[in-house]
Amino acid sequence: MTDPAVAIIVFNRPDTVRQLLARLAVLRPKTLFVIGDGARPHKSGEAALVSSVRTMISDVSWPCEVVTDYASENLGCRRRVVSGLNWLFRQVDEAVILEDDCLPTPSFMAYAGELLDRFRHDSRIGSVCGSLSVPSIPPVEGDYFFSRYNLFTGWATWRRAWSLYDDDMEPVVDGSLDRILAATFEQQRARYYWRYVLRRTHSGLINSWGYRWMLSCWANSMMAAFPRCTLVDNVGFGDDATNTRGQAWYFRQVLGELHMPLTHPRYVCRDAAIDRLVEDARYSKSVAGRLRWAIERLGYGTRIDHTNKSPTIR
Repeated sequence: MTDPAVAIIVFNRPDTVRQLLARLAVLRPKTLFVIGDGARPHKSGEAALVSSVRTMISDVSWPCEVVTDYASENLGCRRRVVSGLNWLFRQVDEAVILEDDCLPTPSFMAYAGELLDRFRHDSRIGSVCGSLSVPSIPPVEGDYFFSRYNLFTGWATWRRAWSLYDDDMEPVVDGSLDRILAATFEQQRARYYWRYVLRRTHSGLINSWGYRWMLSCWANSMMAAFPRCTLVDNVGFGDDATNTRGQAWYFRQVLGELHMPLTHPRYVCRDAAIDRLVEDARYSKSVAGRLRWAIERLGYGTRIDHTNKSPTIR
């Protein structure tokens, strides 16, 4: 099984980077790629935080090759992630990718490595994801399942998949977006929602590389593999977070572990029931999903407790 390279994406949060490096010191990847953005000149004290993060990287505590790509100026999340992953995949064929607030469990690297091997040449699979999209799912056959949502809270992919990333969102330009959405979603509500979101993303009203990646996967009929339990803990919620200031209920996931070798599902096809659950909860939202979202917005939701960890799931 491959011992995959690990790439981490860092910026201005020494506390989360310290936690991530401590976790990686246990997992001991042999090669560590580091993608870092530059400080914003108008943000007082940010240059010192960025410098502190980079000093931590230079002092990693386990033997490994460290390769860095640090921006000299602030590019912003979208430009920095995209340029960083382009840089990464000029050097390696596949990698595990962790943002600075994503802590992998002990079995995540083995899970990702096994599936990177298994689906290396399978063009149906665009990524291997480490975190469920909702707190719980119905039982699945095997240790993982397939979904139309290629997400990135701790994930892995290949050069062959990332080469299809389309920053220009050509389907919006050439008129093929509706055809792609019709092939991807059964529900009209979901198609309307994603047409609206993706057009706003293309126009610049939403500054997201993630939505561009999602559309790239749909345009190329690529699914993602997800574990049956969450293997990556997102500890980045807070006022200093860029994209996870909220505490939506679907982020409240209890961690589990998988045992190697993995039990594989019999068929490579997406789980339509789980996909509908994700869409209804996170994106276009069913009536129940919208009610829950409204309650969250009013501040009645339960706060996240990252100390509540589950026992090993067998």
